[in-house]
Amino acid sequence: MKQGKAIAGLDGAKTALIQAEEDYKIISSLYPNGKVNHLAAGDVPPWWYYYDWIEDRGVHNLENTHLQYVGLKPSELWEIMVNEPGNLWNRIKDLNGVDRARSSDTCGT
Repeated sequence: MKQGKAIAGLDGAKTALIQAEEDYKIISSLYPNGKVNHLAAGDVPPWWYYYDWIEDRGVHNLENTHLQYVGLKPSELWEIMVNEPGNLWNRIKDLNGVDRARSSDTCGT
């Protein structure tokens, strides 16, 4: 894969997993404290940018899409993102949105 050749079957699956782990280590080393700087919100977990993207959709005339993902209106989500970024998952995990099915480990702080 990285060498530019296709690997099929179990060998391909094994190679993909090994390479994914290597890539994970490289990416996670860029964020040693688990945070990324955001100009408005300060240091936030990387997953915060996912919700920032959802928020952007909501305030640009896709409010129904926004509601389907998180179960909140854009202004409601933004208030939580800015004022309680570390508590975001606890505030949305039980709402009627797509993300209610995610595990708390995925969105932990």
